[in-house]
Amino acid sequence: MRLFFGIGTGRCGTQSLYHLIKKQPNVKVFSELGAGGFEMVPWIPDMNKFNKTYEYLKNQPGEIVGEVAIYYLNYLDEIFKRHEDTRVICLKRDREQTARSFDRKTPNRNLWTRPDSKHFKVLPKQERWAPAYPKYDAPKLEALRLYWDEYYRRVEIYLKKYPNRLRMWSTEAFNEKEGQLQMLEFIGIPHSRAITEVGIRRNRT
Repeated sequence: MRLFFGIGTGRCGTQSLYHLIKKQPNVKVFSELGAGGFEMVPWIPDMNKFNKTYEYLKNQPGEIVGEVAIYYLNYLDEIFKRHEDTRVICLKRDREQTARSFDRKTPNRNLWTRPDSKHFKVLPKQERWAPAYPKYDAPKLEALRLYWDEYYRRVEIYLKKYPNRLRMWSTEAFNEKEGQLQMLEFIGIPHSRAITEVGIRRNRT
């Protein structure tokens, strides 16, 4: 069995990636188990919560099993150490587009500004997704930009460390057939069996 994880900041095509992988034969893939009532894996590593989701995934049937979720970035060392045959796809969207898309998607939430910051305002809806993101001493939109910076700075470190097991594609490349075929081949699905899904955008703002 091969393990697969899809990562990215969010608002970068991760839901579309999930639906693409889900269409492939002999694949069992989940989207954000933490959003469905499972243990949320937080930004600051919590190995007890990670172990529960990891063991659940590892025991699923399928040639390729995995999850698409933003929050596995800080667990990649552990993921690669535990299972040799693991592939991770990271999606990357333009910084400003990502920040503004998040801002529009969460009008009554601010999950990126530190609660002790002078820029933080108590909003009517602060839910359990908050631990999945880092926090900054900055207004929401600037905090989102800082989140993007930190996320992909860390991704670049892992790309150098695990060049054959982690790959990154732009959101634009994902929206093209050739990009999708490259991603599917990377996780172990040959072109002869690959099912592409071009021109369909999921989870729009």
